[in-house]
Amino acid sequence: MTRVLARLVRAAVAHAAVPDAYRDRVARECAAFPEGRLFPYVFPALALCVWRGDRHVSREQAHAAAHVFTDLARTQAEARLGSLMALTHGSPQAVDMGWLALTFAVIHESCGVSPHDDARRHLCAQLQRQLDDAPEGGALFSYPGACWPFDTLPAVLALALDDRITGQPRAATTIARHLAWLRGPGLESA
Repeated sequence: MTRVLARLVRAAVAHAAVPDAYRDRVARECAAFPEGRLFPYVFPALALCVWRGDRHVSREQAHAAAHVFTDLARTQAEARLGSLMALTHGSPQAVDMGWLALTFAVIHESCGVSPHDDARRHLCAQLQRQLDDAPEGGALFSYPGACWPFDTLPAVLALALDDRITGQPRAATTIARHLAWLRGPGLESA
């Protein structure tokens, strides 16, 4: 497993070195489905944040590449949704809002202060309001008119990390309510 992970990290760092080419490749190969415009950026960013380093790719190189992927994710999301700072708690975009907030929180935890901290705080505040407004703390709309309960989990994780970053358990009740929904009616949701 370590060899596979090391190969993937080296490939991600190489892609981050030529972000325009990677963005073009993502547009060609992944844009056929909505998540394809986001996951090819946030997944490598998250993986690179937890990389401890080896003789091929240092932790610092991995973190620099994670920032590149995070910037690409934000740029791509804002091209579709507009400014992240303009998204409100009524925005039915839990996939983008949740994964971006989670990625911004992980970047902050791994690398320290991030240029995305304001966006993280804003997205987390909006996501928390959406979850507080959801009946029984249930699932958020993944996209306009579509709801898959799993898509709410990155938002919940982002809220938990944001609480840890700020040292304030602002979302503890919201998270507990959603987890209770998952154990009950959430198991029956389609």
